[in-house]
Amino acid sequence: MKRDMDLIREILIAMEERPAEARGETLHVADRSDTEVAYHLRLLVDAGFITAIKASSNAGPAWLPLDLSMKGHDFLDAARDKTRWTKATTLMKEKAGGFALDVLRDLLVGMVRGTISP
Repeated sequence: MKRDMDLIREILIAMEERPAEARGETLHVADRSDTEVAYHLRLLVDAGFITAIKASSNAGPAWLPLDLSMKGHDFLDAARDKTRWTKATTLMKEKAGGFALDVLRDLLVGMVRGTISP
């Protein structure tokens, strides 16, 4: 399965917006399969952006998201603005031909820094 950075952003936003009592429940994302969401949840766990419980079975992969990590919150804060996100992902595609999560994060943070003046 191919990594989808827009889905990663959608998952982080959805996790942040979920009420505390939804912690550990299946996360559904509109127009995305549960398998696709589970794959990206695993990627976010691997990257240290979230904590989640692995709940895979013979029926297929499954991850139950718990919390965003500090790293996940930081990334989301930089990626939240849709205009900045679109500009950064377009730039990554044009200049690098793809994405490296850490490079995308650094680019987003740099863009945030550029909008803040003392």
